[in-house]
Amino acid sequence: PDGTRTLVDGDTGKANGLALGPDGRLYGAAGGAKEIRVWDPITGERETIASGTHANDIVVHHEGHVYYTDPQAGKVWHLAPGTHERREADPNFPHPNGIALSADQSLLFVTDFSGRFIYSYQIQPDGSLRYKLPFFHAQVPNTTHAHLDGMCVNTAGNLLVASSVGIQIFDPRGRILIVLPRPKITDQRTNYVAFGGPDRKTLYIATAGTIYQRPAKNFTGADPLSPQRPSR
Repeated sequence: PDGTRTLVDGDTGKANGLALGPDGRLYGAAGGAKEIRVWDPITGERETIASGTHANDIVVHHEGHVYYTDPQAGKVWHLAPGTHERREADPNFPHPNGIALSADQSLLFVTDFSGRFIYSYQIQPDGSLRYKLPFFHAQVPNTTHAHLDGMCVNTAGNLLVASSVGIQIFDPRGRILIVLPRPKITDQRTNYVAFGGPDRKTLYIATAGTIYQRPAKNFTGADPLSPQRPSR
């Protein structure tokens, strides 16, 4: 709460995307080491659950399914719960980057870094993916490259996506609600976005060199940042 930083691991294998799992551990896409690593955030104890694989971003389903993006191979991978058996969840995705789950964890979202779409998949009982759709259309002026990156959702089901112009916020139907501009004009783009803090009502935004924070309003209504479901 006071902003103190604590070193969890001094050698992360150039970890990029991070996600908390249902077991309370931190899962990381250690692309430099070609591994998927898991840390106990309290003790710092580290485990490697997959090796020999490039990785960019990662997410963990509440049933233990792990999904991560691999831009070098142009694939989305799935690690099965318990065994961590690796399978191709989507073998043909040229530039996958950010990855996130819907609020009810029935859908998986993946960003196309070289385009303007965030794709959705329906998660099957065995963890496989079906019905890929270009569901969310990012807004960027004078280009088709939105540089879509990290994502998160709030409990109302709105999707927040980091992009070249700032944080783009969509409703569960895929409609754009608002674009929060980059925190500073000197920042090249926003890389990651997440809710945090003791009550998870603080929005954290990461650029290449800075972490920003801003409070999310908490009232009934159509405020896209409100962690509460709007009244009807």
